[in-house]
Amino acid sequence: MEIQVAQWCGEILETADFRDCMLVDVVVSGHRKIEVYLDSDTGMTFQKCQQFSRVLEGMIEASSQFDEKYVLEVSSPGPKRPMKQLRQYPKHIGRTLEVRMKDGRTRKGVLQSVTEEGITLEVMLNTEKKKKKEKGLEEIPFSEIEHAVVTFPF
Repeated sequence: MEIQVAQWCGEILETADFRDCMLVDVVVSGHRKIEVYLDSDTGMTFQKCQQFSRVLEGMIEASSQFDEKYVLEVSSPGPKRPMKQLRQYPKHIGRTLEVRMKDGRTRKGVLQSVTEEGITLEVMLNTEKKKKKEKGLEEIPFSEIEHAVVTFPF
């Protein structure tokens, strides 16, 4: 079912109203709950989520593939959901990311740049003097990233 919902979302995203948006994730729980997470280059608004939801709801109902009493939730991924697409990274330049590597390591630093191949973080590096740390740049290829989330100081 997720594949079908993702296909419908793809069709909607090709329309002029949603060209600045991208599908981040689709989660279907049984035949009753459908969660769609969208992100945007210009920022997701409640109105844009609502508009997308109405179009998607029409497609779902026309298909008769879900129970009559389904729940559809369309929202932005929120700060705690991992980034899944390269296109999500540039708007977070200057923010702190926590990056979980495929080998289990975790890196935390300020996102400095994004390329097609990976990201560059400003991280704290250990120096030869044990108590002193210096800022340095670390390049991390996308092929080594399991997931990355924006962290916010509280």
